[in-house]
Amino acid sequence: MDLQSGRKSKSFFFGLLRWRMLPAPGPGGWLVLGTLTLVASVLFLTRIYPFLSPNRPLTGGALVIGGGADDSALRAAATLLGNGTYEKLIVIGTPISKGQVLLPYQSDAELGVDRLQKLMDGGVPASPVRMENGKSDGCFASAKATHDWMQAHGGIPSNITVFCSPASSRRCRLAYSAVFGASVHIGMIAGAPIDYDPQRWWISSAGVRDVINQCIAYGYVRVGYGRPER
Repeated sequence: MDLQSGRKSKSFFFGLLRWRMLPAPGPGGWLVLGTLTLVASVLFLTRIYPFLSPNRPLTGGALVIGGGADDSALRAAATLLGNGTYEKLIVIGTPISKGQVLLPYQSDAELGVDRLQKLMDGGVPASPVRMENGKSDGCFASAKATHDWMQAHGGIPSNITVFCSPASSRRCRLAYSAVFGASVHIGMIAGAPIDYDPQRWWISSAGVRDVINQCIAYGYVRVGYGRPER
């Protein structure tokens, strides 16, 4: 017997399913649920981008930037190197998979260094570092390649700042911290998106794709490589 209804509950689909009486929200309950959902949505829309993209640069040591960064980011990195904020500039990149026969470069890192020279009229002492792609999270692969290169070229500085792509700086710091360990301080510069407004990312398809993808990628790094951030 169904104790709530005082009658037998009806079974169907060969007895695998059974009707039950369950409580449901009334008008006031739906109002509360709707309000909570609205508040949660507003908080997500307005807070998620600053969470994913904090800006906490360090001074001294090395600055790391991706060879595929846009021109304004490369110029900013070269300027920071030129004014003495950092002692070394590393350009990280993956092997070029399309059009390599047309270009005199083996990776985005070499292409990025050459772009830097053209943008700044030469004289930028940047080091290209090639990383492998498709084997792990991009930030983690970048951190591992940077770590190995530094070990082979003069040692690892105590401060490393990563010039990150939009909405990825928290994920990059987590990956670099996991690779370099507690003895190295990791800072990050949050790159600004050029194809959407970070304050209103949800009104652009590019912004929605970027933020959702970065949320998933951050969760992947947090579960796979994460440790409490310092």
